[in-house]
Amino acid sequence: MWQKVAACGFGIILISVVVSAFYRPSFKDVAREADRLGLQERAITAYERMGLDDAFSVIQREDTIRRLKELDTTAISVTPLKKWMLGLVGMALLILVGGMLLNPQNQIVDRRIRVQREIENHVEQLQDKVQENLTTQAELTAEEKQELMDLVNQLARRLRQTSDYKEAIKEVSKAEQQLAGLVKRFRQYRMGLLGEALERHLLTRDLGQAAKAMEVQGIEHALESLKEQIKQGNMDAEAMQSLEAALKSAADALPNGSLKKQLEKAAGAVASAIAGQLGDVTRELGSLQEMLTYMAQEGFANPADIQYLLQNMKNSIASAAGQDIRLAQNAYGADQGLSSH
Repeated sequence: MWQKVAACGFGIILISVVVSAFYRPSFKDVAREADRLGLQERAITAYERMGLDDAFSVIQREDTIRRLKELDTTAISVTPLKKWMLGLVGMALLILVGGMLLNPQNQIVDRRIRVQREIENHVEQLQDKVQENLTTQAELTAEEKQELMDLVNQLARRLRQTSDYKEAIKEVSKAEQQLAGLVKRFRQYRMGLLGEALERHLLTRDLGQAAKAMEVQGIEHALESLKEQIKQGNMDAEAMQSLEAALKSAADALPNGSLKKQLEKAAGAVASAIAGQLGDVTRELGSLQEMLTYMAQEGFANPADIQYLLQNMKNSIASAAGQDIRLAQNAYGADQGLSSH
């Protein structure tokens, strides 16, 4: 506020100097002011008789000039008119009193300033942290990493446009929902690739169908059946080779990640079992079963810790506003319910 006041004052002075450099009072105005100071209509008469050379006009001008030289210049006032000064003083007092009065909106303004600062700090940290985490995330493809980064950048852009903590928390909650949708799509994509690759082989067709449908019981039943057949020795060399080929084709169809590695391990264990080492097969198939059931239920529960970072951001924004995060989330949930209704 004080910077704006100083800038306005400097601007007024500058404008006054520029105007006074080009603006001059007319001769008539000067003559009237001189008569008011004591020349008693001599100056205005001389102004009216300019250009006349008769004896009366010449004598009148000489008399006016003589009296003008005798004029006391200290009588010329350089101060503004009294009514102007009173008006300026009155306005200054009003501004001063208005600035000293307590503003009922001060608390709201202070809260918004705190929230805006907190948002700016967390937005920068969020973008940097997510970018750092994604570079070391081996479970995601380059396209998936870009989608997640775009989600974070869009959230950052929306947050920078608001200073209201409720709106900020709503935007973060929307981003959490969008994140959950992306994670679900990533999971469905991998399970779909896995299921299509396994369905091409008769021995793993049931497992492939269960994986595509993300049926936990179907996945467990199919893998338990495979492990039991191996334990009972019901698979000959040809069936084991078919199982190895199915697991390898499924691994080749998937992007890099822990699921791809586990399929490769299971295929390697089957290859070893063909050579007579059965111990590793059931263990690796059991690990694959745990991973597939996890993928069918949750998948990428928290890629690059984005979920944690978003939750932490909501808590910090609510704390900066002096509010309870649960109340803000309840308000958001109520708004969502009304919108759905």
